[in-house]
Amino acid sequence: MILTIENDCVPFTAQIPTGICVGECFHIFGRVNLANLPDSEKTFAIELLSYPNVVFHIRFRFHDLDENYVAINACDFSGFDQSTEKRVNYILLSEHFHLEIHVKESFYTVLVNGDEIVTYNHVFPYQSIKAIGVYGAVNINTIELDDIRQHVTIEG
Repeated sequence: MILTIENDCVPFTAQIPTGICVGECFHIFGRVNLANLPDSEKTFAIELLSYPNVVFHIRFRFHDLDENYVAINACDFSGFDQSTEKRVNYILLSEHFHLEIHVKESFYTVLVNGDEIVTYNHVFPYQSIKAIGVYGAVNINTIELDDIRQHVTIEG
C-alpha cells in the first residue's frame, strides 16, 4: 500500500491504517527551513499520534548555539510529561537529513544521518499509534515506514 500526500505543506498529519509493530522503522527525509523566521519559530517536530495522545514527540530546536538541542517527550490530554529528555541536535541547517525512528519492544531508537542520538522508553503503547504528524520549520521530502507486513511510503 502506498500513501501519498500530494502537497508538501507542513504542517500535515498522515494516517497509518495498519498500526505499528515491533521492528518497524520510520525514515524521514527532509531539510530544515529557517528562512526569515524569528528565533522562537526555529524549530520543527515529528509526532507519532494515538488520538488524543502524542505517543512520541521529537522536536528539533535551532536557536543560539548553546540552545540547539532535541527534546523528546510524550503527551496525553493533561499535557506533556515533565520528564523531557534533551540531546544534542545533529541536524545541520544547510544540509538534508535522514531521521530514523525504530520501534522496539519497550523503547524507540532515534538516529540522525546514521548516528544514534537517543533511546526513549515507551510512555504509551506503540500499538496505539494511528498517525504521524509533522509541523514547524521543515520541508519533508519523503516519509517511509519500513513495515514488516507491508511497505508504506508517505511523500510530501
